Amino acid sequence: MTLLPDLQGWIDRAAGRHGVPGAAVAVGMGDQLAEAATGVINLDTGVEATADSLFQIGSVTKVWTTALVMQLVGEGLVDLDEPVREYLPEFGVLDAAASESITVRQLLSHTGGFDGDLFEDTGRGGQACCVHT
Repeated sequence: MTLLPDLQGWIDRAAGRHGVPGAAVAVGMGDQLAEAATGVINLDTGVEATADSLFQIGSVTKVWTTALVMQLVGEGLVDLDEPVREYLPEFGVLDAAASESITVRQLLSHTGGFDGDLFEDTGRGGQACCVHT
């Protein structure tokens, strides 16, 4: 039996119904994987979406993340006023003192005091990820 045989139809219909320009979805269960994509990844370029496409999903994940963290708070597993490093020891920003003191509450309410969503154009090609000084 194929996992989600109408996944392609489902994503095509959902994107059309909600005016979504492009999307990719993957669902895994055991050793089965169902993947589908529809539309384009960028309206300006018209590049077709594939199951391997990466989308900048931005703010929509803030709601999911906060809901999951608040479930952990409700279960007594996370304290909003503890430093993030209590739960994610590898968490860090350029300011070492901030890395030690920023709390879960500050992250969830965007009051941690650091800039986000800063994108530097590093060009294209194999070395695009690296900025050399």
